[in-house]
Amino acid sequence: MLAQNDSLRLLKKMKWLCCQLGAREHYAIPRALFRLNLLDRLVTDAWVPPSSFLGKVCGRRLADRFHGDLREARVIAFNSSLILFEMLARARALNEWKTIIARNRWFQRKVASFLRSQLSTLNVQPMLLSYSYSALEPFRYAKSQGWKTVLVQIDPGPKEEKIVAEEAARVPALANEWTNRRTSLVSSQQSDPRNRMVRRSRESGRCACFSSAR
Repeated sequence: MLAQNDSLRLLKKMKWLCCQLGAREHYAIPRALFRLNLLDRLVTDAWVPPSSFLGKVCGRRLADRFHGDLREARVIAFNSSLILFEMLARARALNEWKTIIARNRWFQRKVASFLRSQLSTLNVQPMLLSYSYSALEPFRYAKSQGWKTVLVQIDPGPKEEKIVAEEAARVPALANEWTNRRTSLVSSQQSDPRNRMVRRSRESGRCACFSSAR
């Protein structure tokens, strides 16, 4: 019982920094932590309250870059820098994957710079949570400060697509099993248009997509 009470007291003292590129899962993790009074900050690429100038100008295009559950939370966003990045990416005519990789690197640099400049004098050691592909630089800084880190793994990306394609070519029955299946349920994250198998199944009407969080 004493050990359990000590764990609860430690949990209440722990503060989390959530680094999130995009509105993945409708900010489910930071929302949950905020409800428990455990969220120190959400650090994200864009945060656009509906009443803000950017929210009024962009309308629905950035409507998902805000959540009412985090209205009172401390949120750090890089709106101006993100707009500049997207403009330069278009000017350079980068393809989809090169843009994604460049955006991940840009976000890592912004987060790491924020952590070094704003959080270097923290009296506590927070838990730093970040998603794969945009976690390396923030985690390097966190480890240098003795912080604990939590990595959230998302889709494996192009390498996974290549492996699946090779296996389907090697064992055609694998592809046939997928295409012959009546209906498959996939989350909104898994239904990314880059996923060839999901795209093919959606076009044939054999794939139903659902949102994993609201």
